[in-house]
Amino acid sequence: MYEFSAKDGNKYYIDLDDGQHVMVYDSSNSRVGSVTLMHVNEGDWKLPSYFYLQHLELGRCKRLGIGTEVFRLHNEIFGEPVVAASEFGPRMDDGSHLIDDGIPFVAKMREKGLICAEAGDAEFMDDDY
Repeated sequence: MYEFSAKDGNKYYIDLDDGQHVMVYDSSNSRVGSVTLMHVNEGDWKLPSYFYLQHLELGRCKRLGIGTEVFRLHNEIFGEPVVAASEFGPRMDDGSHLIDDGIPFVAKMREKGLICAEAGDAEFMDDDY
């Protein structure tokens, strides 16, 4: 569990577990957010293993820097890229398509280099992981 001092001056705790189930708790141990990622190991030398963003629920702690810290820590600890659906992609059966606040959030994380382009895209293939 990692302690993080957010922009609101409060401490939050990020539990990265196995890298697939990330939970965010406030100082009273109440869950205020979660991120679900699927670990993909293609077994193909052309594509590295990566984590695919399936579910993003950080609305109760948005604009506090917590989401950025979640993905910064995830990259630091697991060392494999995180990818997300395309901003203009189709509606996915598993719910992993981007909606509402997820669209600008993922765009911002891509700008910061914390979330990569989709697997198979040239940008993903060129990343140094």
